[in-house]
Amino acid sequence: MAITVPAAAAGPASGDDARHLPLPAIAAALVAFGALYVTASGLSLLPVLAAALLATHFFGARLPRQPAALWVARILLAGLVFLANPQEPANADYLMGSARFRNIFGLLFASELVLHAWRRHPDRGALLLPVLLHSGMVFLTACNTFETGYIRYFAPAYTFLVAVSLRHYRVRGGAAAGRAGWFWAGGLRGLLVVLGLGLGFGGYVAFWTWRGEITEIGSRLLGERRWPEGRGMAAQPTLGPTFGLRGSAARVLRVEDFSGVGHLRGMAFDLYRSGRWGPVVGQRRFDPPGPLDLQSRGMASLTGLSDMRITRLDAGTRLLFAPLNTAALDQGEADDLEWSPSTGAALRSSIRPPYTYRVTVPENERHQGPLARAVTPEERERCLVVPESLDPRVRGLAHRIGGTRVGAEERIEAVVTYLMANHAYSLRTDPGDGDPVSNFLLQDKDAHCEFFASAAALLLRCLGVPARYVTGYYAHESGGPGVAIVRQRDAHAWAEAWVDGVGWVVVDATPGDGRPDHEPDRIPVWQAFWEWLQDRLQSLRDWLGGLTGRQFGLAVAGVGLVLAFGAAWPLLRQRARRGGDGEFAYAAAEAELASLALRFENVFRRQGAAFPPGRTWQEHLGSLERDGPLGAPAGEFVRAYNRARLGAPDDRSDALAGLRRLMDQMEKTSAER
Repeated sequence: MAITVPAAAAGPASGDDARHLPLPAIAAALVAFGALYVTASGLSLLPVLAAALLATHFFGARLPRQPAALWVARILLAGLVFLANPQEPANADYLMGSARFRNIFGLLFASELVLHAWRRHPDRGALLLPVLLHSGMVFLTACNTFETGYIRYFAPAYTFLVAVSLRHYRVRGGAAAGRAGWFWAGGLRGLLVVLGLGLGFGGYVAFWTWRGEITEIGSRLLGERRWPEGRGMAAQPTLGPTFGLRGSAARVLRVEDFSGVGHLRGMAFDLYRSGRWGPVVGQRRFDPPGPLDLQSRGMASLTGLSDMRITRLDAGTRLLFAPLNTAALDQGEADDLEWSPSTGAALRSSIRPPYTYRVTVPENERHQGPLARAVTPEERERCLVVPESLDPRVRGLAHRIGGTRVGAEERIEAVVTYLMANHAYSLRTDPGDGDPVSNFLLQDKDAHCEFFASAAALLLRCLGVPARYVTGYYAHESGGPGVAIVRQRDAHAWAEAWVDGVGWVVVDATPGDGRPDHEPDRIPVWQAFWEWLQDRLQSLRDWLGGLTGRQFGLAVAGVGLVLAFGAAWPLLRQRARRGGDGEFAYAAAEAELASLALRFENVFRRQGAAFPPGRTWQEHLGSLERDGPLGAPAGEFVRAYNRARLGAPDDRSDALAGLRRLMDQMEKTSAER
């Protein structure tokens, strides 16, 4: 006697519908992906995730409900996200936080969304709600931007698709829930709709009522905001109440084989007017350097040369930073390097970080290399200009400080000594009315390094010593043997003066307690760990980049084998704990199911209602009386049989036990009739 094939016994399995997301939910997720893609100006991993999400609609295979396999997939996807976003994007536009972390945040939620879509779920509700939640987080991340022109088009489409997707959600419990389940589900939906409309309308009324106050607050915040060219370097330094360059603890540079020269210059300024230094970056002429422009003449005769490898880690600036006494600079992979030799020899490149260049430094701290070019008559004239905005009494003060000193070096020493002895460092100061440097010098004020650097430059000009204002970083934090870490908070300002017969020299008149190396704040433990992780990932990227095609293929195959073994190991241990061979256990379960199926058909044969060979159990039961003594147990047996054969392996033993009880009950009822 033929036993009915279980897959056909009850028609489609109840779990099949839960395998596939509703099309509106997939469309909502794709809209969220698209919004994030536009906000981030392109993320290479998003189209891949979108294709993987679409594939769930066309393929029925799903990931097993094993925690080990799911966590391996999570770790792999998270690694891809971090490898695809190593540094801050150069064209970042964001409302709050960091553009890089915004992108990582959105990609992690998008990856988790795709992972949920490929998982096996007990019902559609367990699949739909997490996917909608994660798509909402992706869309929320995409809204973290000032460019809202396209968001107004994405938002209605996303909201509509989410609302349509919720129509496919059903409360668990099936027929048992009945009208009560439908009532509570409908009531919950209605409550959520009313709550959403109420919050939306209330927010609109609040913004409309207090729109003037909100606009005033925004205008005040924007008015106080300074707009730097990049983190740490301003296009036009302006003396204000606080040091505008001092930033956070985020890393900017990593200096390997550090020579000990702390002043890493970025730009020099020689035009001063009423508290502002120029020329601004846009008024400078930048040209590609020639083959020999970035190295000193007579390199072979220099002694005590050391090579520093400087890695720019921050995409917020295009400048290259190096000591004034640099003898040579190797631009590395930057093919767009430019410099401005007539305005302090600033160097810049748009190459994305991490970008490494090599700086050769001699032991002579006063060496005059490519960054300390000999002063021209035009430069000397600009570096001696004393602006009309400067109080005339400052000239008298300068002559009292160093008018009797002979030579530029003695006058430099006199100015530095005076400023350190008569002014103290302060994070905040009151610039006052009129020229801020005049107020600082004549009122014995405390101030930050921008005032000390500006005062030193202008006092030296009053004494006939050409001087200019310089911004850069002061390297001091150890990152290990021979390594220095430079952070945004290490931004600094100082002066450079021209000494006949020597050249340009560094003049730092800021008191010791005002320099970045004075009692530096320790970074949090979490940030230190995050930086360590970034360095390890970057080392991995560098290692992978140096592999040949064959080596890369072998590395990928090796990682795949390790991950596969890691996913299979918990399953092997679980089977070992059960005390037997997995294949034998599976075969035994199949044999017992066949035996139970045969007993089930024999019960109906003895009652004169044998199963026809061409019909499924469900079809045959539908033609019999449902109110008979075997009707309800038979229907429950068919559903339990399908669960035992098609459900998860971990649930098979419980399902078999339930089938035995039902079969015993049906055989007892049949014998009593």
